[in-house]
Amino acid sequence: MMAGIHIMKDQLPDLVISGVNRGFNVADDVTYSGTVAAAMEGAVLGIPSIAMSQAVGGREDEAAIFACAEKHGPPLLKRLVEIGWPEGVLLNVNFPPLPPGKVTRVVVSSQGQRDQSMLRLDERVDARGRTYFWVGFKRIFTDPERGTDLHAIAEGCISVTPLHMDLTEHRERQRLSEHLEGSLAALARGTSKQSGPAAKPRGKSSGRVRRAAKG
Repeated sequence: MMAGIHIMKDQLPDLVISGVNRGFNVADDVTYSGTVAAAMEGAVLGIPSIAMSQAVGGREDEAAIFACAEKHGPPLLKRLVEIGWPEGVLLNVNFPPLPPGKVTRVVVSSQGQRDQSMLRLDERVDARGRTYFWVGFKRIFTDPERGTDLHAIAEGCISVTPLHMDLTEHRERQRLSEHLEGSLAALARGTSKQSGPAAKPRGKSSGRVRRAAKG
């Protein structure tokens, strides 16, 4: 924001690259990732923006951790810039935790959703005797849904996910408008502008939902 509105306001950059972040940003991460948020700010300013993250698989040294992104990132970025993408859209790129030579594919994926049963909450005590909690996901995959960023990383592929700023669920917006829109007096009487059957609680989709845990 500072760069786009003040420091570089007279000549905006051609591209914003956020990252490369240590640790992937997939699935639910995109709602609270600082790496993705910086790319979002670039998109808001009308600048083509890409968030880049490198998944971590173990206790590799830093050079080994970033080798995949270092090798495959530049040609991927060049190709993405050549292809282009619409204003208001940002690209979320994640590299798998593999040596560069073992990565052979790029997958254009959708945003996945984790299995919350893999969530881990550890209660710990710091050096001053104060209690704190460490929140994370177990480093295992639970058969992630095909076509998602989670599945791409689990298969050892580079994941490219186009994201946009509008988080509105438009079908639900239409349904709610049928029950809520109208005068406050009508709302207080428990009536709606347009009557209709009560909505049933929404559960899981009829198909099997396959998710994965954060690495």
